[in-house]
Amino acid sequence: MRRLGGMWVVAVVFTSTAALAAETFYTGKHGESEAFTNIPSGEGFVPLAGFSDDLQDLGVRPRLLRTRAFDDLIESTGRQYGVHPGLIRAIIQVESAFNPVAESHKGARGLMQLMPATARRYRIHNLFDPVENLRAGVQHLVHLSELYGEDLNRVLAAYNAGEEAVRRYGGIPNYGETRRYVRKVKKLYTGPIRLKRTVPEELVFFTYEDGQGVLHVSDTPITAHLAEQPGN
Repeated sequence: MRRLGGMWVVAVVFTSTAALAAETFYTGKHGESEAFTNIPSGEGFVPLAGFSDDLQDLGVRPRLLRTRAFDDLIESTGRQYGVHPGLIRAIIQVESAFNPVAESHKGARGLMQLMPATARRYRIHNLFDPVENLRAGVQHLVHLSELYGEDLNRVLAAYNAGEEAVRRYGGIPNYGETRRYVRKVKKLYTGPIRLKRTVPEELVFFTYEDGQGVLHVSDTPITAHLAEQPGN
């Protein structure tokens, strides 16, 4: 495993679901990568801020630090799939409060609280792995944004209640849980769903050689440049 840009390549090994809430997580080097694990192997692993009960005794604010632990991963995944990192953070805050081992009574798991069926859809095997969970959750947001465009209400409602419920109700379903969910996320984030592209998707270049044998390259048609040349 390697560190790619600002992204953590994460290694997480879990024992049993019942023990997850009390686990302490560690960070350290695993070869050339940054490792995130509840079972440290080798030297140099230290408790991860925000995920260690030991740090609470030192006056550290675990929840605040926890939200910062995945900043690089969120930014990298958001850029990779063109989804605004601010939206990803808001969803994670509401879904799991940045707890990578959260599990709901319905079986939703991990940072973005994905169901196993959603994991299979995006070929994810371990929903408690923050890298895999984020990748699947963001890919699902891409899918929903392709269905509903920049309609944040419908995207969030479908993320929470499913596409069929949104279709049946023609918008946010009349479910108390879903309506509260949409309000909570939008209280944290009200911007665009997708990142705006800073360059055109495809650049086309034109070339021409002038009378002196100089080669010119342009992003506008060659004839326009020829027309501007003296004597043409």
